[in-house]
Formats: sequence, structure tokens, C-alpha cells
Amino acid sequence: MEPKKLPRKHVLSLKKRRVISLIITALIVTILLFPSQVRSLTVQISGLKGQEIIQGRSFTFYIEVKIESTERVPINSIRIIVEGPTSFTYLFPVSGGQEYYLKLEPFESIISGYSYNFGYGYGYGYYYGYGYGYFSQTPPYGYGYGYYPTLYGYGYGYGYGFYGPQTLRWKATLLNTGTLPTGEYKIKVEVNSDGVWWGGAPTEVNFFIVSPPPPPAPPIPTAEELEAMPLEEAVETIAELPPTEAASILEQVSPERATEIIVELPSERAADIMESLPIEKAVDIIESGVSLGLTENLTTVVLQMNPENTASILVEANVTLTASLLDATVEVNATGSAVIVERMIEIDLPRTVTILEEMSTESLASLIIEITELPSTPETAAKLLENMSLEKAVEVTRFIIELGRLDDLGKIFGYLSTERLNDIFEALTISERSSVMPYLTSETVAKIRQELLPLPDLTLTSITVTPSEPTAQEECSVKVLVKNIGTVKASGIIVKIEVNGITIQTQTVDDLEAGSSRTLTFSWTPTAAGDYTLKATVDPENLIKELNENNNVISTTVTVKPKELPDLTVQFQEIPEKFEVNKEYEIKVLVKNIGTAAADTFNVELTVNGARVEKKEIKGLAEGASEVLTFSWTPTTAGDYTLKATVDPENLIKELNENNNVATVSVSVIEVVPPPPFPWTTVIAAAAILIIVIIAIILVLKRKK
Repeated sequence: MEPKKLPRKHVLSLKKRRVISLIITALIVTILLFPSQVRSLTVQISGLKGQEIIQGRSFTFYIEVKIESTERVPINSIRIIVEGPTSFTYLFPVSGGQEYYLKLEPFESIISGYSYNFGYGYGYGYYYGYGYGYFSQTPPYGYGYGYYPTLYGYGYGYGYGFYGPQTLRWKATLLNTGTLPTGEYKIKVEVNSDGVWWGGAPTEVNFFIVSPPPPPAPPIPTAEELEAMPLEEAVETIAELPPTEAASILEQVSPERATEIIVELPSERAADIMESLPIEKAVDIIESGVSLGLTENLTTVVLQMNPENTASILVEANVTLTASLLDATVEVNATGSAVIVERMIEIDLPRTVTILEEMSTESLASLIIEITELPSTPETAAKLLENMSLEKAVEVTRFIIELGRLDDLGKIFGYLSTERLNDIFEALTISERSSVMPYLTSETVAKIRQELLPLPDLTLTSITVTPSEPTAQEECSVKVLVKNIGTVKASGIIVKIEVNGITIQTQTVDDLEAGSSRTLTFSWTPTAAGDYTLKATVDPENLIKELNENNNVISTTVTVKPKELPDLTVQFQEIPEKFEVNKEYEIKVLVKNIGTAAADTFNVELTVNGARVEKKEIKGLAEGASEVLTFSWTPTTAGDYTLKATVDPENLIKELNENNNVATVSVSVIEVVPPPPFPWTTVIAAAAILIIVIIAIILVLKRKK
């Protein structure tokens, strides 16, 4: 019995089944060959968190990358970022490398629990592929199609591939830690896979660079042992001890021995020890050192000490010996010496003055100058001149004048009492008084007796303008009479002429004796009609100290008649915001005559970026009249341009003002680009191909039926 046949419409033909199988197979192959995406990539640092690394020692830690993927994922590079007292960032290839502070080495490659050589053979390589896998085996494996480098470029080939989790490890070593400052550091790692960076902040751990432990303390000798040692050995022994321990031993030895050791030590170490000694012992060392001729050595020590401590010692020491030491310190460091003496004054002013009077006049003068230069201390310097003997005060004052430090002396004089100021001033010569006077304030001068003041007094007694009724743009003569009604000669006298507050000219009179006068002539050309105030000032910068500073100005007012001349101006009108290439534009300018007379025939010129476009003529323009001119301009290229209109470019017309004949304007020229034509040819070709494909499919289906 033959099997019952189903109707043909419910059974697929053999050809149709083959076509469907072929399509399904192609889809499966496409899916298998399509690269899968990384499910996760984790970066971490191990063996470094919280570690304290001693400066100068290297340290090793590890970087690990875990990859969850169905394919071999490339790691292109590794970036290590360290932040702290010193920060640095290094970028390494996966094969590792070495920089100044870090060395990176491939350590281990593991795939599905199996280790292989890093980056080669069956290990984790730089290139990857796609393929079929056999997952029933242990471990799973498969054949893959991938990329690999060739001698002349990239080729293709087949190879084995594994499926499952992948782990990479690198060994990192911190180098040259001796140059890293101590403190806390933070490190993080990033890896690059096909242009994407993984890791970063989540990987961050901290570590510390710490100082090496201190060396063991040397044994402490007794005072007797220190006395018996050779000097060089004694100095080395004391230098290795802490300042307090060194001071406790030196306190027990003789002042001479202590001084010999102190002056041989580095100045900073010696200063620390001196500050740890009792004042009585420190005083003994200072006096012993100066007596033994070691003043120069002691100078560097006392200047290195805290000024408060040094001052406390010096006010207790022998007056003559301390004065000798201060003479030496001023020569080495005048500013440091001034700070010390300032503290001495605060501790004991009379004792300090007694010591300073034993110093040389030159050193004391330099010291007082430096005290004056310290912040807000001219008053302290004045205390010294106030309390020392008049003879010594006058000697110091004269030496300061010889040094040319008159500004400092003027500040000091401002704080002296009236009695001491007049006593010193009277002891000075007329020349010395004159040199100091310009540096004294008016309040200080007011304290000095009038008969002691060697000052000029400059004044202006008249100012005359010729002609008395000037005309605009015509030169005038201005004469002023300056007189010195003071008691001494004045030199370098400046006289300034201003018109309505604007300086027009200055002249200098070299010398003007007391009671003498001088006539000075200035020139002035008013530019326009109107009322003007002419003011003359003698010594306008107050460079000359005078008996009276309030009689140095004189002024007068004159009326200038107008001069009948035209005054041509030009300005642009109706300028477009933007210009287009190869399009003609009308450029309009307005020309006016704002002068007091009519203008004859003149030209008006238009230029663009300095090149003339057109020149037009106006046949005269009456006073107050205006005229609009139209120029044509066609820009040929895009860009920025400067349009410049000039009236009377040849300067043929004499005007009241020649500086208002030009007008400029900046414009932009753009090039308008037409839109591209619609790609009809491409569209028609694509449609034709689509129609042919559809017709072919219909014909194939009809044949199969």
C-alpha cells in the first residue's frame, strides 16, 4: 500500500529546503564570526596599600587585570599615575619598561586557570581573532580566524583560541625613592583596550615615603675629657651632640676652651649651642673670644643667633669688648646688626648707648642708617642720637651726610626733640644744613629756629601776554618774572607755563641768588578762539625746600579772538553691515565745513585698504554748509577691509583744524556659496539597481514553481 501523499501546498520542495538551510547556515556563521563585547575588565594594585617605604630603598608591588570575555581582548598600554609631594605619570606598553621612578615587567598570563608565556604562543597576545569553540573539552578550546603581523604588513591566519576568564599580572618596582620627599602618596592604574581606558580612581591606593631612622647618638664626654682632647677632636665631638647636651658640657669647661670650640663649629651649630648656654657663660665666651682676637669668628656666630638672645648677652658683656664686636658685625651684616641693637635698646637703652659711643663713628653711622631702614624704626635711631653725647651725635650726623643718606637723616630728625634738633643743626655748617633741608618735613622745619634755616624763597611777581588781545593760530609771547626772596641761593629752578591746565612749556634757571630776579619768555599759539587761563608755577615738583611754599604760582586770563578759516570734516553714512563678493555698493560720505570761512574747491578721496577707489571734487563749500558724495565699490575677494574717506587729501585748504579730515570704517566681505545640486544621478542609479534585484527575485521564484 503506498503512503498517503500530503497536498503539495503543505510540503516544501527540495530546492526550497536547500535555500532555507543555506540562509540559516550563513546567519550562524555571521553570528559566530561577529566579535563579542567584553563583559568586564577589572584593574587592581596589590602589595602597596599603606606601605611605608624608606627613602633610598626600592619596593615591588603587582598590577593585575582580570578580563571576563568570550574572546581574547587586547591590552594596548598601561598608565600609572602617582600624586603626592612629587607627582608623576608614566605610560608603558604591555611589554613593560623603565622610567626614573618606576620599572614595569610582565609577570604572569593566566587563561582559564592555565599559565602561559606572557604575550607569545598560547599566551595573551597583541592580536585576536574569531572562531568556533569546543566547550565539552577541558580546558575548552577552538579554532579561530585572526590577524597577525607579517614582514610587509598585516596578514590573516588560523590558530587555536581559548574561551573563558583571562588574568594578566605585571610586577612594578618603585625606584630612586631617595629623591622622593617624605609624605603620603596616592597611586592609580589605567589600562587601555582598543581605545577605552579601564581602572582609574577605583584602583587608587595610598603609600608613604618615610625618612631613614636616625643614627645612634654618640657617647657624651665629660668636661675633663673635653678639656684634654685635641681641639679638632673636641670640635667634632661637640658638633655631633644635640645643642642642649653640648651646652651642658661647655658650661663646665673654661671660657677659653669653650670659645676655641665655638668659633670652630659651623655657625648655625654654634649659634644653637650659644642660645642653650646660661647668659653668664655666653658672656664669658664673647668676652674671651674678643680678648683672644677671635672677633671675626664670633661675628658669624652672633649674627646667626636669635637677635633677642644676642641682645641679652651683649648688654651684659664688657662695654669696650662689645663695641669692638659690633664694629665687626656691622662690617659683615649691617642689617642684622641693626636688628640686634634695636633689641638691645628695648632691653637697656642707657647701657646700649654707652656701648655704641665706644664704636667707631663710621660703624655707628652705618648702624643708625640700617636701623632707620628697618620697618617703622626711624624713631629708634632718633633715640640713640637723643641720648648719646652731643659731640658724638654731631659726628655721626656729619658722617651720614658724607655718605649721602640724607633721606634717612631727614626721617631721624623728624623724631628728635626740638632742643636736640636745634643743638645738632646749630653745630652743622651752612653747607651741611643746606644739604639736609630738602629732606626735612614742614613739621620738622617748623621746630628749627628761623636764624638757622638756610632756605631760598621763590616767587613769581608778574605774568604778561603780548599781544594783549591775541588771535587764534597766531603766536604770542608770555613773560614771567621769578624772584628769590629767601636767604640763600637756589639752583635748578624749574618754571612751568600751563594753559587751561595743560602744560605748554617749561624752562630752567640754573642759579638765582638771594634777592635776585629773572625774566623768562615763553611762546604760546592758541588754536581756537575763547577765554584762556595762563598759570605760571615755579618749582612745580617741590624739589626745592623753601621758607614759604605758598607763593610759587601766578595766573592771568586772556580772550583769544577767532581766526576766519574753514574747517572741513568727513564721515561715512549708511554703511551695510556685511558686503558680498562681486556685488557693487554705493558708499556715501558727508562732508561739512564747520569753520568760520568758506572753503575753495577741494577733493574728497575714498580708499580701501590703502588703495584708491575714487576721487571726487567739491567746487567750494560755504561756512556751515555740507554735501553728500556717493562712491561706487565692488569687492572682488572675501575678507576684512578698511574704508577710508579723506577730505582735502593734498592739504591745499588751510583750515582751523587739520586733524579732522579723515574718517575710517572696518567692514567684512563674505562670499556666498550656492547650495550643492541634488544627487539625482545617484538616486536614479540606486532605484534602478533595486528594481533589477526585485525583478530577478520574482523570476527565480516563478521558475521554482
